[in-house]
Amino acid sequence: MKYLASALLTSALLALLLLLGMRAPALQTTTITLAGVPVPENQIRLEPITPLTVSHGALLVVTGVGAIDEFQLNPTINFNGQQVLDVRLFDAAERRAIVEVPPGLVASGGTVVSCSGVLLGYLSRVNEAPTFSVRGLPRPTEMMRIVKGTPLTVPAGKRFVVTGLGTTQSERTADIQIDGHLALRARLDNTTGYVVPVPAGITATEGKTIEVLDNNPTGAAVLLGYLTDA
Repeated sequence: MKYLASALLTSALLALLLLLGMRAPALQTTTITLAGVPVPENQIRLEPITPLTVSHGALLVVTGVGAIDEFQLNPTINFNGQQVLDVRLFDAAERRAIVEVPPGLVASGGTVVSCSGVLLGYLSRVNEAPTFSVRGLPRPTEMMRIVKGTPLTVPAGKRFVVTGLGTTQSERTADIQIDGHLALRARLDNTTGYVVPVPAGITATEGKTIEVLDNNPTGAAVLLGYLTDA
């Protein structure tokens, strides 16, 4: 019995030494995709005055506007020839190089997108299923914009989350209203680049009507956000 125990102990020690001497296997990595987070290969940069037709079944999410020279002071973004966002760069008070566009400005398949500056963004497939979806992180399919004169009544089971304000043409004061009540007022001018991100806090629940108004008869204020499950 003593010899058996000694043999078992010796075998165990040999097995342990063998394990310690073996090279540890390489760690396995898993690649995941998050809804609303652009993967590197889908990110794009659109040259000035170089139109892009969005592929059918895809969405182009605009994330920012910049310039390649100081003559591009006031670039605009156009969808199918219609001006959807006006941006102000390089003013005397703050010589910014780029203006970030909050989530909400999305072009669907077949849309011709052009910009008089440098447009930044990413492409997303409509039917693409992410590995994970994080509440509070909007999917491209949920993103949308509301233009002055086209209020949105939030559908049943949904919630509209505000992410930012912009303008289709020149500076203005923009008001966000929910069921006719003023929720927020913001000035869109040279100091903001005509685009203002709105921090988390303003949402409209099902049945509520949300809209954006302004004080400028030319052009229109634009409300950016996304429509998600309540």
